[in-house]
Amino acid sequence: MKTEISQFCQEYAKILRPFDATLRESLAEIREKQDSDALKRSISGFADTHHRLNTLLDKVEDQEAFVIIFGPLKSGKSTLMNAISAAYVSEVTSLPAYPCLVHVRHDPETRIVAKKFSGETENFPDNSTMRKAIADHHAHLASHIRKIEEGGETFDPGIHYPEAIRRIDIGLPAKNLEDSYTVLVDTPGLYSRMKFGYDLMTREFRDSAACAVFVVKTDNLFLEQVFDEFNDLLNLFSRIFLVVNIDANKKDLGPDGELIPSLESQDPEKIIDAFCSLSMSAPMRNAFDEGRLHIYPIDLLHAAANSLSPESSQAGEEQASEEQVGEEGYSDITETPEQKKPSGEPFDTFLQDLTDYLNSNDYLLNFIFDSLRQGKTLTAEVRENCSADSLRDFHERQASLEYELKEERSRRSAVSSLDEQDWSNVFGEVQRGTQEATEEISRNEKKQLESKLNQIVTDWFESDESLRELLFEKIEPAFAASLKNVANQCRQKVEEMTNTAMGGVDVSPDLIRAFDKVGISLLKIRQETSASELSYSDQAWERKRNLEANAIPVRKSIWDWILFRTENKVRRRLFGNEQQWDQPIPANKKISKLGETGKAAILSQLQNILEENLPTLPVRAVEGMVKQYVEGFGEGIRTALAKAREELDRKLPLMEQRVKDNEGTLQRIERLKNNASKVEYSIAEIEKSFSHLPAPGSSEQQPSLSLEEAESESPVELEEGDDSLDEEES
Repeated sequence: MKTEISQFCQEYAKILRPFDATLRESLAEIREKQDSDALKRSISGFADTHHRLNTLLDKVEDQEAFVIIFGPLKSGKSTLMNAISAAYVSEVTSLPAYPCLVHVRHDPETRIVAKKFSGETENFPDNSTMRKAIADHHAHLASHIRKIEEGGETFDPGIHYPEAIRRIDIGLPAKNLEDSYTVLVDTPGLYSRMKFGYDLMTREFRDSAACAVFVVKTDNLFLEQVFDEFNDLLNLFSRIFLVVNIDANKKDLGPDGELIPSLESQDPEKIIDAFCSLSMSAPMRNAFDEGRLHIYPIDLLHAAANSLSPESSQAGEEQASEEQVGEEGYSDITETPEQKKPSGEPFDTFLQDLTDYLNSNDYLLNFIFDSLRQGKTLTAEVRENCSADSLRDFHERQASLEYELKEERSRRSAVSSLDEQDWSNVFGEVQRGTQEATEEISRNEKKQLESKLNQIVTDWFESDESLRELLFEKIEPAFAASLKNVANQCRQKVEEMTNTAMGGVDVSPDLIRAFDKVGISLLKIRQETSASELSYSDQAWERKRNLEANAIPVRKSIWDWILFRTENKVRRRLFGNEQQWDQPIPANKKISKLGETGKAAILSQLQNILEENLPTLPVRAVEGMVKQYVEGFGEGIRTALAKAREELDRKLPLMEQRVKDNEGTLQRIERLKNNASKVEYSIAEIEKSFSHLPAPGSSEQQPSLSLEEAESESPVELEEGDDSLDEEES
C-alpha cells in the first residue's frame, strides 16, 4: 500500500504542479488589469481554489496527513496540540477571535508565515511580532465586517477584504512531529463572532483525506448548541475523535460540607455513558455505531504536562533505542513510551487509535481517493468560475466598453470632418440680414435727423448764439445721439440674427449631427461670443460732422464795400476769430448778414454730411461688428474642436488598450478553463490506473496492515505469495 501511495503521489504531483503554476499566473495577470473589479467574484473563487490546490499539492508531494482540531472557544484545542506534538505550540497557535486556520509542522527553526485571501504572504520573525500584527489585522477585519453587514450584505473576505489573513503556517521544533508527515491544524472557535472562519474550515477540508478531533469541555458536553454544526462535520470527515476535556482535580460539595472528588474526576466514563444515552443525536449515534466516531474523556492539562516534561523526553529516547521506528508512514507521532505502553490512560488510547487510523489501509485509500476527488472538485470550481454566468458582469463591461470605443472613434471622425470646414462662410444669413436691417435703420434715422437739424438751424437763426454754440452744443450732440441710436439698433439686430440655438450658423444637417456627436454646443459658443459685447467707433464721424464756416456765404454792408473788406474778413467780424467762431451773433444780424441764403448753405452742408455717412458708415460699422462675431465664433469652434481632439487623442489609445486587455483576459480565462478540463481528464486517467484498489470502507478492502507489514510487503509479493493463502486473504 505504501508503494501504491508513493507512485500515486508522484504521478498526481506531475499533474497538479503545472496546473497550480497556470492558475497562479492567470490569477496574477487578471488581477492587474483595470477592469478586474468586474471579475471580483471569479477572482475570489480562483484565489480560494488556488489556495486549496496549493495545499493539496503540498499534501501530495510531502504525503502529509492533516489532523484538524476544532471545537468551541477555550475548549482546550491548543492544550491538545501541546500534548500531541510534545511541544509548547499553544504559545504561537492561540489566536483568540481571529478566524483563520493555523497549520503547525515540525521545523528545526521557528518560522511563521501568514497567507492572505489575496494570495500575498507576510512573514513574522517571532511570536510577539505576529501577535501585534494579528491584533492590527483583527481591528481592520472587524471594521470591514461591520461596514459590509450594515450594508445588508453577507461578508465574504475573498471579495470584500482580500487583505484578511486566511491561514498561518507555523514551523517549530516539535519532537513528536519531527519524523512524521502529520500537520496539526488549529481552527477558529465554532461560535466566534466571525462565523466565516468555520465556513472557511469546511471549504478547506472538503474532500480531504483528513481526520478531525473535536474538543469540548465536560461542562459543555450536554449543551445542544455545542453540537449544532457537528452533523455537517460528520459528512466532511471519515473519522472523528471526540475528546471530552475533563478536570481531574474538580471537586464537588459533599453532604457534610466537605469537598469531595466530583464524578467528572472520579469516573468520567459515566459522564460519557450519560451523553451517549441521553444527548447524542441520531447522526452522531449512527457514526458512533459505525466506528467513525470515537469518544475519549481526557484530562488534557495533565496529558500536555506529561508530554512536555523532561522525564517524558528522556524516556522517549530510551524507548526509541529499544524499539524499531518506521522510516515512513505516520506512526512517528506516537514514539514516546507513554504513547507506546499499554497503560490504559485515555490519552494514550486516543493517541494510539489516532496513529492506528493514520497507518491503516482505510486511511491510505482515503488519502488516494479523497485527493483525486478534491482535485476534480477544484478543477470543477475553476471551470465554474470561468463560466458565462460567473463572467456576466465582465462581459457586460466589455460590451459597454466596445460600444463606447465605437462611439469615441465616431467622434474622432466627426472632429476630422468639422476640422475641414471654413467657418467664415457659414454666416451668410446673418450678414445679409444685418446689412438689410442696417440700411433700413439708417434711412429712418436720416429722415429723423434731417428734421431735427432743420429745427436746430431755424432755432439758431432766432437766437443770439454764436456759430460755435450751433456746431458744438446743438449739431454735434444731435449727431452723437443719432449715432448712438443707430449703433444700438444695429447691435440689437445682430443679436437678433445670432440669438438662435445655432448662433446664426448656416450649416447642413450632417454638420449639425457632427457637432452633436463631438459634444460641441453651438449655443454655448454663441453665449461666449455675445454680440452685445460688440461695438464700433464713432471716430468716423469726427472728420465729417463739422460745418465748413468758410463755405457759409455772408452779405456785405455798404461800409464793407466802402472799406474794401473781403468776405473772409466780414465772416470773422460776424463769427469771431477763425476756428473759434465764438462771437455772439444777434438774431437781426444773422438775418441781415446770412439770411435765407446762409441758412440754406448751412442746411446743405448738413445734408451732404448725412448723405455721405448714412447709410454707408453704419453699414460698414455693422459689417465690422459681424466680422468680429464671425471671427470670435469661428475661434470658439476651433478651440472646442482642438480640445475635443486632444481629449480623444489621449482617451482613444487608453480605451483601445483597455478593450484589448479585456480580450486578453477572456482568452486567458478560456485557456484556464481548457487547462482545467485537461487536468480533470488526467485525474480521471489516474483514477482508472488505481481502480484496482478497493474503495475505502468497502467489503472488498483488505484487512488493515500494521506499519511493519505495510513496509515488508509489496504488490508483487501479494500477487506471488504462498498458494496456501485462501481467496479472501489473497
